[in-house]
Amino acid sequence: MQKIKRNTARAVLFAFLTAFTLFSLFFIIIEADHDCCGENCPVCLIIQFSQRNIQLLRLILCSAAILFASFNKQPKSFFRIPHIYIEQFSLFSQKIRLND
Repeated sequence: MQKIKRNTARAVLFAFLTAFTLFSLFFIIIEADHDCCGENCPVCLIIQFSQRNIQLLRLILCSAAILFASFNKQPKSFFRIPHIYIEQFSLFSQKIRLND
C-alpha cells in the first residue's frame, strides 16, 4: 500500500513539473513577439518569470540527478562526507575469522 502511494505521488509530481515546464515554454514561444508597451510591460515580466522558473527547475533536476547518481555509486561500506571517505571496519568487512 505504501509503495502504491509513493508511486502515485511520484507520478503526480512528474505530471505537475512536466505541465509547468511545457506551459512556461509555450507561453515564452507564443509571446516572444508581443507588442511591448514600455518599461513596465506585464507580458515581459511574465516571460522573465517563466524563464527564471525554467532555469530553477533545470538546476533542481540536474542537482537531484547528480545526487542520485553519486549515492548509488558509493559502496555500502563507505559513508560519504564531502571530500572525506570514512570506511567502516568490522569483522565481516575485513573477513577475519576468530577462533576461540
